[in-house]
Amino acid sequence: MNYILGNLSLVLLALSSSFFFLFLSFGKGLKILFKIKLTIFIISSFAFSILAIAYINSDFSLLNIYLNSYSEKPLFYKIAAIWGNHEGSLLLFIFLLAAVNLLTLNKVTNKKVIALCQQTIMLIVALFSLYLFFTSNPFLLNKELTNNGLGLNPILQDFALIIHPPILYLGYIISIITYAFTIALVKENKFTFANLKTILSLNKLAFVTLTLGIMLGSWWAYRELGWGGYWFWDPVENLALLIWLFSLLSLHSNIAILQNKNLLNWFVFSALTTFLIILLSFFVIRSGILISVHSFADDPYRGVFLLLIFLIVTCYTIYALRNFKHKRREAKFSLNKSNLIRIQNFLITSVIIIVSFGVFFPIFYNVIVKQELFIGPDFFNKSILPILLIILAFMSVVPYRNIRFNLLIKLVALALASLLIILIIQAKYDWLIALFALIVIVSNINSSLQFKGKFRLSKSNIAHASFALIILAISLNNLKKFETEQVITKDKPLEFLDYSLNFNGFTEGRASNYLYAKASFQLKHKNKIIELSPEQRYYLASDITTKEVYIKRYGLHDIYLVIGEIYSKNKVKIRFIYNPYINLLWLAALLLILQFFLRVKNDKKNKF
Repeated sequence: MNYILGNLSLVLLALSSSFFFLFLSFGKGLKILFKIKLTIFIISSFAFSILAIAYINSDFSLLNIYLNSYSEKPLFYKIAAIWGNHEGSLLLFIFLLAAVNLLTLNKVTNKKVIALCQQTIMLIVALFSLYLFFTSNPFLLNKELTNNGLGLNPILQDFALIIHPPILYLGYIISIITYAFTIALVKENKFTFANLKTILSLNKLAFVTLTLGIMLGSWWAYRELGWGGYWFWDPVENLALLIWLFSLLSLHSNIAILQNKNLLNWFVFSALTTFLIILLSFFVIRSGILISVHSFADDPYRGVFLLLIFLIVTCYTIYALRNFKHKRREAKFSLNKSNLIRIQNFLITSVIIIVSFGVFFPIFYNVIVKQELFIGPDFFNKSILPILLIILAFMSVVPYRNIRFNLLIKLVALALASLLIILIIQAKYDWLIALFALIVIVSNINSSLQFKGKFRLSKSNIAHASFALIILAISLNNLKKFETEQVITKDKPLEFLDYSLNFNGFTEGRASNYLYAKASFQLKHKNKIIELSPEQRYYLASDITTKEVYIKRYGLHDIYLVIGEIYSKNKVKIRFIYNPYINLLWLAALLLILQFFLRVKNDKKNKF
């Protein structure tokens, strides 16, 4: 039954979205726009609900559930397994797109603009529905009769990764709505103040969800993978970073054009390119071109279909831009908000170029030379850090843009002189970045005292200070982090720094769907004894062994312990990490996210 209803729902979704796209293309349907949105939402909800019920009931007659679920797995992880695979994640993507589309842009009064927006969204839904049905169908029958499945990949059975994909997809989907609305505004030339304010709300929400999604992914990697880091410059991570950077460009440009339209070209470019990069990342991740812990699939046929979708949407975008012309009004240069944002946009674009090179050059190299090429963290750190320093320098200036010009020159000169001196003596970048990040934090707090002696933070103050706090936490972590990997035995404790680590043996047992060996350690530090108990787990269904990290938190710092190779009950290899200021990183990221929901003083609003 699930097989029949599921496939029927996918066919209905593809046919209805295709019909509505053609219907709206002929200028019809202006009076039933909400009903069109509601229809697509109901059909996609029906399809997603069928798959969800099948997962909850462990219907192993469906191949997708057999490959990704297990009867003894906790209900929470059965639900998470829906999007823990290629096919289910795409169905979730379409469902969320229909849901967000139903809830947004309902207050826009121009029916023609909304019709054009819906036309674009129907095209996207139709393309992905066809892709889902023909190449990634989650409702295919399992040819083998079985009472159990293979189970979800153990490293995905973590709370952070359960909520990470839906939130990241939500950010992508809000960017799609922004893309579709921008296409409509370009076609109708309706860049009014009200429409740009509407897009600004979407841009803020997209940026928040993308930031939260990336942060949760980093938090998962830190807690689950056992290497003690949170960012490895993995190609798939870099693609998510590219999307985030384009979203940041779009947000900054959107804020600037509410004062004047000089950055309209920047805004249109970034709003449209954000979705194109999302499509390109889908192609790269799901076609098998890149090998990564994040990759979903390796079917070349799927890759061809996704590449075709990317090319169709790219051509559609270029066609929509055929009549778009915007003449920038010439004005005397000044360090006002829009010009500072323009400078920041150039700097962010420089980072985008570097990250894009690091992602795509190895792909082209592999195709042309037929050899694997890996561009590692050193390349990104050495090429991006100088630009980050300049970005921080400008961010320290922004709060003082309304103070008299001679003071501004002194601040810029002091910052540049400091940068030049330290670069000449070839000091470590981490100290320099930490210094500039601290300057940004102080300057944003200090500028909040300029309101007639009262302390009033604006959202831009909080956002810039939060970003600088993230950079400060990363820099201090790099400077103070300690890591060691050694073999320890019961009768011989390890001594390092001012710590003493004792190994007390293993406790073995069984949970609902795995066997475990829990190690017992005692860490002595300044007359304090800390109990640490990392695990090694063996998952029965998938025949996979994992290492479970034990993290002891001390305010902003972490004690991080993971066991490696087990030689005997009395001898094991361990990795010990002292991770300073790591929790400051998570707190700063949360502050950056939460500031969008705080009711504080708004920046000055000037209608153009």
